[in-house]
Amino acid sequence: NDIDALVLAIFSYLNLPGIVSDDGSTITVEAAAKKYFSADYYRNDHSYYQKLFKLMARAERFKDAKLSYYVNTLTDQTQFSAIKIQLSNGINFISFRGTDDSLVGWKEDFNMAFLDPVPGQGFAAKYMNMVTGRLRRKFYTGGHSKGGNFAVYAALNCTKEVQERILCVYNHDGPGFRPEVLARFNYQGLEDKVVRILPHSSLVGM
Repeated sequence: NDIDALVLAIFSYLNLPGIVSDDGSTITVEAAAKKYFSADYYRNDHSYYQKLFKLMARAERFKDAKLSYYVNTLTDQTQFSAIKIQLSNGINFISFRGTDDSLVGWKEDFNMAFLDPVPGQGFAAKYMNMVTGRLRRKFYTGGHSKGGNFAVYAALNCTKEVQERILCVYNHDGPGFRPEVLARFNYQGLEDKVVRILPHSSLVGM
């Protein structure tokens, strides 16, 4: 449901190097949390992301979910991170991270106003094709803030075969696109699959 999608979108803000692999090898949320909260693991995430992680690791709904394909890229032009989450019932969710605290992340946000595409959007489309090309089943995708924009952009730019397997794209308070971008990528063909959720205090998403 919508709340599950938000939980999985926010989960992508956690930094998990050395815990979640960048390939198809999986680790459960519960096992990943044990490594993450061990005494010798360096944690620099916000306390509210860490609190979410602890709750998910104890929750019957999420603790057995399998994590894989974790990527985290930071260059002078882009801040991009994504992760695949497979729930215990077999449902797959591709989660794209939104803007973090880096200067590059905010720079990319501003670049989205006049550049098409920004590097992170291109990374998102390649990531979706790569991961779902090996998945061969239907899936959900989404993200919060810039991550929501990346999810929609990836859904618009992935291969037709991958696009047909998308069940829903969750855009939680993410910025939109200029009209010419939507026209070029036939947004109308995807619109019925996009769920856009805006809080009352929305700024970026408006």
